Parts: sequence; structure tokens; C-alpha cells
Amino acid sequence: MMKRALLVAALVACGSPPPAKPAPHVTPSATAMPTASAAPSASVAIDPHFREHEPPLAAESAFEMPRLKVSHLANGMRLLAANTGGGMFAMRIVFEGPAAFPSERPPVSKLMIKALFGGTPTRDAHELRRVLEKRFASWGTYTLPDADMIEMTMPDDDVRPCIDVMADVVQHPNFDQLTVGFELLQLVEQGQTARESPSGVARDVLMRALYGDAHAYARSRDVLDGSPN
Repeated sequence: MMKRALLVAALVACGSPPPAKPAPHVTPSATAMPTASAAPSASVAIDPHFREHEPPLAAESAFEMPRLKVSHLANGMRLLAANTGGGMFAMRIVFEGPAAFPSERPPVSKLMIKALFGGTPTRDAHELRRVLEKRFASWGTYTLPDADMIEMTMPDDDVRPCIDVMADVVQHPNFDQLTVGFELLQLVEQGQTARESPSGVARDVLMRALYGDAHAYARSRDVLDGSPN
């Protein structure tokens, strides 16, 4: 009887499945973790009311247009002056641009304007720059189809010497050969770049399409011979 009981117990033990082992603890990998920078799905609205109402306008600020003082020089040049405050002085001299002279080529006008600060009969280029830089003035020249411009900005505490320099440059240009040669070389390089630049070519093609080949606006200011690309 005892042997039979032991045999039954052995058979039961052999036929039972082994006890399940606890699953090992697995740390999720970094790739499986959702990142904070992940963009939300299209179904998640960050702000459902964002587009329902226009944003409020900012508070109105008082602004008063400066009053222009108009005067004329003996040579007929018109002067416009305005006091806007702020401790800065700004000056712009505007001439008619190459579009006003159909027989002139735009690069010629651009070359003349850029060569103005090469010196005058009474001041060389170094003296001109010393006067302007001593008073922390900045200056530049710009050429547009309708206007050639010379600009200067500086603190308004000592402007008279800088105005005298600008007047001397405009009325008595010396067109120093070294300065003209340097600016001419720059203009040639710019013209070559304009011929090879897709954006420059596209601009010239658009201007010709809008205004016609014979119009002054169709002449590129960056190509030396003045002809379209």
C-alpha cells in the first residue's frame, strides 16, 4: 500500500508542469521612449481657440510727422530739412538717376558716384576720411534707376565740417585716377557676377518683359556695357 502511494505521488509529480519563473525586469531602451520634442499628431490641437479670434491690437502710440523746411540754393538745388530729435544727424543728396538720361549708360553714373570720395582739388581721399571718421560719420553711395544718392549719418554735435566735406565732394570732384580705376575694376567684377548669377539674369529678363527692351529700367546697373544680359 505504501509503495502504491509513493508510485502515484511520483507519477503526479512527473506529469505536473514546472512552476513558472518570474519574468526578468527589462529596462525599456532609449529608442522606445517617446521624446519630448516629438511633434504632436494632427489630431491633437495645441490651442483649439487659437484661430477663432483675431489677436488684440497693441496700444496706440503718439506720433507726429516732422515738419519739413524747404529752401533753395543759388544753383537751384532744393533742400529739405527736418528735426526729428534723437541726437543724430542724417543727410542725403539726391541726383537724377540714369533713367533720366536715355543716352547714358547706368554703370557710368554708378562709377562717377562711387568715385566721388577719391578726393577734391583741395582735399585728398585721406583728408576726407579723416574729417568724417573723426566725427564718427558713416557715408555711402547708392544708384537706382531714378536716383543717384549720397548719404551720411553722424552725431549732431559737430556736423559743419562734415557738411563742408560733402559739399566739396559734390561740387568739386577730382575723379582721382586710382580711385576711378579701383571702382571700375569693382564694377567689371560685379558685372561679370551679374551675368553669371541666375537671380541677376532673371531680374533683367523680368524688367525687359515689364518695360520693354528700349526702356531705361531694362538696362542693368551692374553690367558695364549697359546692355541687357
